[in-house]
Amino acid sequence: MSTLDYGAVVERLHQAREARVPATLSTILADDAARGFPFGSHIPFGLSSDDRIVIVVSDLAVHTTNLRRDSRASITIAEPGADPQRCWRLTIVGRFAEDDSHKGAYAKTWPVPALADFHAFVLEPQVARLIVGFGTMGWVQPT
Repeated sequence: MSTLDYGAVVERLHQAREARVPATLSTILADDAARGFPFGSHIPFGLSSDDRIVIVVSDLAVHTTNLRRDSRASITIAEPGADPQRCWRLTIVGRFAEDDSHKGAYAKTWPVPALADFHAFVLEPQVARLIVGFGTMGWVQPT
């Protein structure tokens, strides 16, 4: 294991945002179809001024219902265009808070839908898992 810090996480977040790489959002399913199981969604993201992940989602989306019921979630992002077994991979685990004041941060990377049912959520990270390459990986605490 290598010593990694949260600066390495932020560096990867900026790389992915600049390349407009979508992330996988994993929420806890609120639907009776499979209540309590993980639910993955492919989703664009932006970054707040303090490098927290910002998503803008519709009230109609399953992941929005899930986040409003249980804010615990994770976001997974991988190096754009690389071999998935050799590229850097990052998962950030935390809680999402709804906060429409962050729509502007999202809009720096993606257009914000001009519909009233779209809302911004910001990830408050608890821990991140960063894999940079073979033997260079670890859990990283936010600073």
